[in-house]
This record gives sequence, C-alpha cells and structure tokens, in this order.
Amino acid sequence: MEGPPPAPHDPLSGQLNLADREIFRQVTESANAKLAAVQTRAQQMMNAARIAGTPPDLQQSKALNADRQAALRTGLDDLQAKLSGEGWQSVERFLKGMSIGMARPAPER
Repeated sequence: MEGPPPAPHDPLSGQLNLADREIFRQVTESANAKLAAVQTRAQQMMNAARIAGTPPDLQQSKALNADRQAALRTGLDDLQAKLSGEGWQSVERFLKGMSIGMARPAPER
C-alpha cells in the first residue's frame, strides 16, 4: 500500500482506500481553510465590537454562522460527490457513530 498513512488523530481516513484518502484530505483542507477565514472575520467583528464598547452586530453574526454552515455543507457535498460509494459509506458510518445525522441519501453509483 503506497501513499501517506492516515493522520494519527484522524479515525476516518484510515478506513478509506488511497484514492478516497487523498480526496478526503483535499476536501477537508479546503473546508478547513474556509472555516479559518470565517473564524478570522468573526474575531475581527468581536474585536471591533469590544473596542467600540458595543455588542457584536447581530446581522453580521448571523451572516458568519451562515457562512460556517455553507462551508461545512459544501465540504460534505464535495465528499459525497467525489468519494467512491464505499468511501462515502465510511463517512456516513463515522458521522452516525458520532450522532451527527444527515438528511440525505447516498448517491447512486
């Protein structure tokens, strides 16, 4: 078996074949980058509110939350679209095992 081993803190990628593992890595890196950008914006909003002595803007907070959810949803959609059927089933089993429900069926392959 060639390719990088799964990260020691990642219980899911070890269940994937090498091709799916690489897809998983790329998709999760992209989602993490999007989430980090949202976190940076949230921190900037909080700092500005603290400096101004006002509460954080509610609409901006809602927009940041929507952006977080969109980044997560896009990541899941990308995994579902790009992983093999077996790879996606591993992701679903992992999420269900963590009590994270998803209300969508696996695509037919």
